Amino acid sequence: MRLNLSNRPRVIDLGHGVKVEVRPGATAVILAAGAAIAASEERGRLAFAKAVAREAIIGWTGVEGDDGAPLNVSPEAIDALMDEFPMFLAFEARFVNPALIVVTEGNA
Repeated sequence: MRLNLSNRPRVIDLGHGVKVEVRPGATAVILAAGAAIAASEERGRLAFAKAVAREAIIGWTGVEGDDGAPLNVSPEAIDALMDEFPMFLAFEARFVNPALIVVTEGNA
C-alpha cells in the first residue's frame, strides 16, 4: 500500500476529457459522505411517512393546536404531527412498516 502523506488536493483524470480535483484524506471524505447519506435516508423515511400519513389518516383524537383546541386533520397538521419524533416512530412502526410487509408479500 502506498500512502500519500500530502495534505494538498489532487487531480484525478476520469477520462473523456474530464478531470476532477479532490480533497485528500479518503477516510474522512468517505465517513462524511456516509453521514450525509444516513441523514438523507432519515429525511427520506420522514418524507415517506408523511406521504403515507396524508393518505391514511382520516381522523384523530388527542391532537391540539397551539391554543389547546382540538386540531382538524389537514395535510399541514399531519406533517406537523409526523415532525414530532415519537409520533413519527410510532406511526412508522404501527402502520407504515406493517403495510410495507403486506405489500411486499403480495397480500394487499
